[in-house]
Amino acid sequence: MVENMVQVLDYQQYVVFIGTYVNDRETIDEVERMCRRYRRVRRVEVPHAGPTCKADCLNHVVDAIFAHEAKTGTPFAGVVLHDSEDVLHPLELRFFNYLLPRKDMIQLPVASLERRLGELVAGTYMDEFAESHGKEMLVRESIAGMVPSAGVGTCFSRRALLALIDAEGNHAFNISSLTEDYDVGMRLQALGMQSIFGIFPVTYRVRRRDWRGAEREVEVRAPMAVREFFPDSFHAAYRQKSRWVLGIGLQGWHQIPRGGRSFAERYLLLHDRKGVLTSFISIVAYALALQFLLLHAGTAAGWWGAGKPALFVAGSPWMALVWINACFPVLRAGHRMYFTTRLYGGLHGLMSAPRMIIGNFVNCLAVGRAWRLYLASMLLGRKLVWDKTAHDFPSADQLGRATASARASCCARGRRWRPNISSRRSASRRRRALCSGRCWWPMAGWTRRRWRRRSPTRPTCRGRR
Repeated sequence: MVENMVQVLDYQQYVVFIGTYVNDRETIDEVERMCRRYRRVRRVEVPHAGPTCKADCLNHVVDAIFAHEAKTGTPFAGVVLHDSEDVLHPLELRFFNYLLPRKDMIQLPVASLERRLGELVAGTYMDEFAESHGKEMLVRESIAGMVPSAGVGTCFSRRALLALIDAEGNHAFNISSLTEDYDVGMRLQALGMQSIFGIFPVTYRVRRRDWRGAEREVEVRAPMAVREFFPDSFHAAYRQKSRWVLGIGLQGWHQIPRGGRSFAERYLLLHDRKGVLTSFISIVAYALALQFLLLHAGTAAGWWGAGKPALFVAGSPWMALVWINACFPVLRAGHRMYFTTRLYGGLHGLMSAPRMIIGNFVNCLAVGRAWRLYLASMLLGRKLVWDKTAHDFPSADQLGRATASARASCCARGRRWRPNISSRRSASRRRRALCSGRCWWPMAGWTRRRWRRRSPTRPTCRGRR
């Protein structure tokens, strides 16, 4: 994936920092091979055996970045987190460099690489991220200015890193949290740092099959995003999501302070944590809905003569409430289908409705496991251990297609994208920018490149400025 990143990025001066554990010889050998091949790659050794947790590895990477500053005399301006399975867009670093003078944390959308229709569990990630990063993140930023980090595609300014280190006590990331990415976004917001969910529309060329099975190439207009494969195993999916529930929904109650926050911020924190209860309610609702359908089907077929309770006779307000309540899942499914269709086409948009049911069962098992681990930690003193998810990596053919489509999106009538910057602001746009990374294969870089003014388009992004 380092090779793909170097080939894809439309950027020259950056440094890649990759964290490895002393007892992971295979990864060390591979990273050393990348260091010999690419002069901008640096290996950062975590001095103790692993795996520990992502935040622990990240903290050692950040320490190495500041040590590199002191050695070279070149201060970095920002840090970008990436995983080894990420597929990057060529314009990513240029976009970060454009926003860094004004923003302390920039989060790009995250999207799943497209899966086949039959891969139902992996398809739930396509649907959930398409809706969450196509709608919910924008709403969060608009009403409260809260932009949680997704752990990948996140750029931190140097000022933000130093503020986190001062506030946390020599470490930027909270090693006691299982979701340090969500935690760091909340802490930056509490420190008064400026965050943004960056939306920059680009065009992707993808190959898709229509309903007849014929494959063709289509152009998709979508926000620039970090793409990757998510698990397609039911077991791997609910284990990964149980860690998210543990960190956000359960640990967040006592690690993220609620005092001094606005009503909108408190509402969003409650929204993030309500799943620890509502995931069970969804399964109960499915059972009641199935019972309701069987009861009416049996009555219509004459299998039995069961009557309705008096409260639910035709024309009663309670019956009207039942039908109004039935409209909400339809509206919810409509939102999911719309945002999935925008990214992945009509067939996946239709499949997103039945995949919602699979996703709810995954979430229910994840919440059950999270509660079990959390209660064992609180009552029995068992340590919460980081649970690394085994991701699928794109094949060489898939990676080649993704790279080609991303490169094609950089071009507009044969010209490369360049930001249009006025002379009044040109000096601030020439500042150095750093792209850095996270554990398992974090990546970092910097630049002094001068922006060229001639430009067919100007980068735009939604959100607070």
